[in-house]
Amino acid sequence: MQSPRVLVIDDDPLVALEIAQILTEDGCEVVAAPGSIPAALAILRSEQVDLALLDVSLGAQTIEPVASALERRAIPFGVVTAYPPSVLPDVMRGHPFLQKPFAPREIRQLAEHLSASS
Repeated sequence: MQSPRVLVIDDDPLVALEIAQILTEDGCEVVAAPGSIPAALAILRSEQVDLALLDVSLGAQTIEPVASALERRAIPFGVVTAYPPSVLPDVMRGHPFLQKPFAPREIRQLAEHLSASS
């Protein structure tokens, strides 16, 4: 079985790096951890992405455009954020949710769940 290709988006580069390291150790291929909405959308247009882990915001911007693009392409995604579920944008509600801080096993479980649904 081919390793799932995962898009990781977080406004904190250290958190994005930690998530990427956990996923890589678990056999996933992290496509990128872009620092902007336009960069994330460009990756979705040019790369194969099997699943994604998204923070709610990327700096001053919400991740809604990326979440919408993932939904249009039927690419499963999970939300990994410090925000409570009550403030999630509509497009992110109903998707698997993980509250920060997280344990590595929780990231692994979330990725496994998303991979199984793709």
